[in-house]
Amino acid sequence: YLNRCPVTIDNCRIQDTAGHGVELFSSSATIKNTTFQNMGDGFYAVALNTVDVLPSLADNSASGTGIAGVALPGNWDFGDKVVLNRPGASLPYLVNGELRVPEGRTVTVDPGVAFKTDGQRIMVYGTLLANGTEAQRILFTSRKVAPAPGDWKGVYLGPQAGSSILNYVTIEYAGQSTLGY
Repeated sequence: YLNRCPVTIDNCRIQDTAGHGVELFSSSATIKNTTFQNMGDGFYAVALNTVDVLPSLADNSASGTGIAGVALPGNWDFGDKVVLNRPGASLPYLVNGELRVPEGRTVTVDPGVAFKTDGQRIMVYGTLLANGTEAQRILFTSRKVAPAPGDWKGVYLGPQAGSSILNYVTIEYAGQSTLGY
């Protein structure tokens, strides 16, 4: 458990745990080139308890049991000037409830990042910079095993989100009929 500490975890193997591989609370840690294998049933390779401060994640992988992904908690406001790095080719961000980019704050999403949501929405009142590339699109999609249109609510851009950029972004399986905006 990393509590507000900027530790670096590099070229490590975290395996055969009863819980999450790494759990973070307001931590600006760096986790890269690390393999997560056989996490506890229903637990994540990486679990973030807050999104006010985010770790730097790169070139990680997960296999075996547990959930191969980075858990993002729901019902949180992103901090300002945070960057969502690409955690690893097989590690999407798994959204567990509504996420918000408040007015006056900027969230940057790196190329190749994938978000999979549990049915909620992503509310943008500030600035969302999701600038993918042709080779590394940014993906917002459903977490369901057999996804279908309407699995989740979608991305809402409020009146103050005019400086946002969505470039080479794919949004799929959104449009739930009870948007609630």
